[in-house]
Amino acid sequence: NECNVLVPYFENMALKLGTNEIEPLADGANPATWMLSTCVTQDVDFATGYFNSTFAQENLNLTKEAMQIHGEKPEFTTEYATPLIFQFRILLKRQFINYWRGPSYNVARGMVSILVAAIFGSCFGQDRPEAVQLYSRVLSRVGLFFLDTFFLGIIYFSAALGQMSKERESFYRESAARMYSPLPYSISFGLSETPYLLSFSFIHTGILFAIVDLYPGAERYFFYYAYFALYVSFTTFLAQALVVIMPDQGSAQTLGTSFLQVTSIV
Repeated sequence: NECNVLVPYFENMALKLGTNEIEPLADGANPATWMLSTCVTQDVDFATGYFNSTFAQENLNLTKEAMQIHGEKPEFTTEYATPLIFQFRILLKRQFINYWRGPSYNVARGMVSILVAAIFGSCFGQDRPEAVQLYSRVLSRVGLFFLDTFFLGIIYFSAALGQMSKERESFYRESAARMYSPLPYSISFGLSETPYLLSFSFIHTGILFAIVDLYPGAERYFFYYAYFALYVSFTTFLAQALVVIMPDQGSAQTLGTSFLQVTSIV
């Protein structure tokens, strides 16, 4: 009953264009799906038929009438229809839902974090506390933590590039439409990343610190955890910023990896 105009319209249009081979709407089928399949699969030029119909002229007249300004021209006192705090709440909720419903990005990072910690840790696991009594072994473990942090930083950087590139089109579209300001957009992306970055950093550093023979102590572990979490957060947010700033993902990746390599040397 809700499509008693749509279905006869396409059937009558097909008859006017010289064919009656349209597949009828089956019971329980989605009328929107039927309409799309009819327009695509049938050898009927519905676009030309609609353009030359009186129905198209009526819609055109209604559109022109709706475009006319009646009375005074509206003036807006603000650039956006809603305040920044409301935009921030909507965007933050949306980003958390997107991250939760799209687990491939975070599951991959979590699995890589566990795997790398196990592989790197297995190379330096020895009985405590003999392994750290020699100066050379202490330096080798310092190098391990440096390489491990840099390696995971590059992985997080590359993963964030692809994830942010998916959101790029909606960001430009909604910013151009004055739906959301760039400020709540950027803050919502950062806050939605933070729980995952802190959780994966805790898992990775906990596994590595437990396997590798080092001087025990909670303060030493949390110092390393803070150092690791801050670095992978920096690389993740750097990837997000470069995707927005640079013209394409390739340019962002080239500039970002070059920057990280230079800073690692320094």
